[in-house]
This record gives sequence, structure tokens and C-alpha cells, in this order.
Amino acid sequence: MADNTQGNRGFTLIELMVVVLLVAIMAAITVPQLVEVTRRGHLEETVNAVHRAVADARALAMKTRLATVVEIREESVWINQLAAEACTSGYRKRCVQVMGATAIAADENVLRWDQGAVDKAGVAMCSFRQAAVNATGVCAVSNLSLGDGGAVCFNGSGQLWVRSGGDDTTLCAATDAAQDPTTVWLKSCVPWAANPGGATAQNAFSGADVRFNRFESGAGTCPPGGTLSADAKDVTRQVLIPAGGHPLVRLP
Repeated sequence: MADNTQGNRGFTLIELMVVVLLVAIMAAITVPQLVEVTRRGHLEETVNAVHRAVADARALAMKTRLATVVEIREESVWINQLAAEACTSGYRKRCVQVMGATAIAADENVLRWDQGAVDKAGVAMCSFRQAAVNATGVCAVSNLSLGDGGAVCFNGSGQLWVRSGGDDTTLCAATDAAQDPTTVWLKSCVPWAANPGGATAQNAFSGADVRFNRFESGAGTCPPGGTLSADAKDVTRQVLIPAGGHPLVRLP
């Protein structure tokens, strides 16, 4: 009878150790890449959530003929529907948070709720600039303080207004049904349209431009035409809120 002992033998200890070593090497290569892909996905989620909030606010304003405000801060985004067509109207449904860590109370009059990805994986708003017609009738560009955030308003016709660059009022801080009377709304504009030198890195946009990236320290800057923070971990994403038309997302 033939001896099949050699054909049925198991793995040797050395062979098993080689397999374990290969698996460990593959894990060391692929796991960090998978983690990075996941964290990059958090950046995409944040940018898309901001874009959806702004797009929904514009659609809501045009559908109801009631002005709608979007307040964008570093850690959250809020939608506020107003009581009339003008952006200076009082609140109808006030300060409903659509992105951030705080849940909405059960008795809130909710416009839309979407738990977002803010504060995950070092995602941060790194630039907020806007173009608006100032008191002298000039279309001026202002870069807002990231700590204060910014706010845009679509009136009942869908036209974009922005909160004054010198106005750091937090629209959702008060509990009454009226906007802070010190809030200044300015009509948005296209800064390069009247510029004989044409568009530049600083003015080649209209309305408002909000940018996001991931940073090692959890915060950073990405000024248009300027230097990106050294600890930036990704390509900057940009949410454009044009003076006229639908908001969009792009890579600058």
C-alpha cells in the first residue's frame, strides 16, 4: 500500500511565520490608507452638508417667497426662515441647526435635520470671504473672522444678501422672534465685473466663498491666492454661494 504521509503533512512553523509576517506587512500598508480614505470622506461629508443646507435654503426662499438665512460657523450650520420676503424681517422658524453636535429639542419647529461631520478628523472652515455692495456703492471683498463665521440670506426672490463683514452678530444667540437690530445685510455682488484688470485670485468669485480642509492641529487657514497652512492634510474644498444662481462645490 502506498504511503501518503508526505502528501498530507501540515504547514511547518516557519511557513506559518512567513504567512503571519506577510499579513502584518500588508496590514501595515493598507490600514493607514483606509483610515486616510475614511477621514477624507469626513471632509467630503462636511462640505456636502454645508452645500445642501445653502441650496435648500435658497430653494425654500424661492418656494415660499420668504427670506431664509443660513448662518455658517466653524462648528455648525443653522437655517432660519424669516417672516417676510426681505432679509431684514423677523424670524418665522428660527435657528434650526442642520449640522453640528447639538441635537434639536423635541418641540422645535424643524425645517430639516441632518447630523453632520463637523469636528471630525480635524475638518475645519479655513476661509470665509464675501463680496457685497458697501455704503459708497462699491463692490468690496471682505475676509471674515473664522471665529465669528458668517451668514447669507436669500430673499423671497432668491437674491443673495450677506451679513456685513464688520458685523459679528451671532444671529442664533437671542431667543426672541426678531433679528438683532444691529445686524447689517448687504446685497451681494460680482467684484471682478467692474475691474478693468480682470479677475484675480482675490476677486474671482461672486457672493460668498467658504473653504474647508483637514488640519493636523484641527484648525488652519487657506486664504485665496495665499499660503495654505503647513499642517493641511488634503486638497481644499470650496463651497461657492454665487450672487445669482445655484450654490456649488468645487476644488479651487
